[in-house]
Amino acid sequence: MLTDALKKRKLFQIVLALSKKERLILLVSLTVFVVSAVAYGLLWVQSHSYLVARDGGEYREGMIGQPVFINPVVPTTEADRDISRVLFSSVSDIADSIKRSEDGTVWNVRLKENVFWHDGERVTADDIIYTLEVIQDPDSRSPLYASFQGVTAERISELEVQFVLQNPYAFFDSDHLENLRIIPKHIFNDIPVQNMKLSSFGLNPIGSGPYIIDSFEKNSDGIITSLRLKYNKNYFPGRPHINTVVFKFYKNDEELIKAYNLGQIDGFGLSTSEPLTENSVNIRNVKHVLNSPRYYAAFINQSLAPEAIKDVEVRKALSGTVDRERIVRDVFQGDATPLFGPTILSQDPAEDYDPALLEGLELNLTVPDEPLL
Repeated sequence: MLTDALKKRKLFQIVLALSKKERLILLVSLTVFVVSAVAYGLLWVQSHSYLVARDGGEYREGMIGQPVFINPVVPTTEADRDISRVLFSSVSDIADSIKRSEDGTVWNVRLKENVFWHDGERVTADDIIYTLEVIQDPDSRSPLYASFQGVTAERISELEVQFVLQNPYAFFDSDHLENLRIIPKHIFNDIPVQNMKLSSFGLNPIGSGPYIIDSFEKNSDGIITSLRLKYNKNYFPGRPHINTVVFKFYKNDEELIKAYNLGQIDGFGLSTSEPLTENSVNIRNVKHVLNSPRYYAAFINQSLAPEAIKDVEVRKALSGTVDRERIVRDVFQGDATPLFGPTILSQDPAEDYDPALLEGLELNLTVPDEPLL
C-alpha cells in the first residue's frame, strides 16, 4: 500500500514537472491511446462475432383465396401453390451434386442420404421419376407440363437420377430443377392421376420440406379460415428457426389489408401494388418489392385503327405524349418501371416527336373491367 502510494506520488510529481505544452501532448496521447484501444476492441468483437437466429415464435401470413389441394405438381389454387413451397423440397434442395454433360443434354443428380418424407420414408430417385411422370401426364393438367416436355428421367441408383434433354439447355438446373418440387410415389402411386385431387392428402400433404401440416380451422360454411404448420424436426439442413407458421385466408384485398391493420396477421403478399391505392396500410410495416414481368401497354389493332396510325412518326408522337412518370407515381405508387418497348432494354424512340401529328386523331381504347384500368 505504501509502495503504491509512493509510486503514484512520484508519477504525479513527474507530471507536475512537465511544461504546459508537454502535459497537453501527454493528455492528447493518452486520449488517442484509449480511443484506439476501444475502437480496436470493438472491431475485434465485430470480426469474431456473427448473428444467430433465435428459435421459436409464430408467424401469421395472410392470403387471398382457399387451399384445396396443396400439391406443387397439380395445385388447384394460388394458395395451394404458395403453401406447397414450404411443405415440399425441390430437386435442387435435396441434391448432393448436380453434374451435366459437355453438350448440356444430360444431367446427373445425386441425392443427399438424409432426406426423408414427413412420414419417415426415404426420398429416392424413384420419387423424382414419378413426379416427372405425373407432370407429363396430360390428365394431371399440371402447370409444369410445358416446361418438362421432351425431358426424360432414368434411375441410376436409389439416390441418383439422370435427366436427358432433347436439346441442350445450360440453365436446366436453375430454371427447372429448382422449381421441380417432388411428391411421394408411395403415397400417390396407386391413385389414378385424374383422381389425385380427390385423395385425403389434399389438406394433409406428405412432403419433405421444412414444415408439416399441424391443423386447420373451418367456419360453419365449411370455408377454411386458417391453416397451421409446425416445424419439421427432421428437416435435412436443420430445423427452421420459426416454430409455427399460420396461414389465414381472406376473400379479397380489402379484407386482407384490414386484417393486417388490426394486427391479426404479421404479413401478406400482393401480386401488384394496386390494392394499396384504395386500402392503405396504416400501421408500422416494412415493404419488400419483388420485380415481376407483368406489364401494361396499349396494343394497336391496325386493321381497325385510323389510317394515320400506320405512320411510324404518328406512333412515336403517341408514345411521346404518354406521361409514364406520372402513371408510375399516381397509379402504381412508385412501384413500377417506365418502359418504351417490350423489354427494359428498349430505348425511348420518341425523344424527338411532333405532337401536331396527333391533331384530329381519335382512338377507342378497350380495356378489361378492372378498377385500375
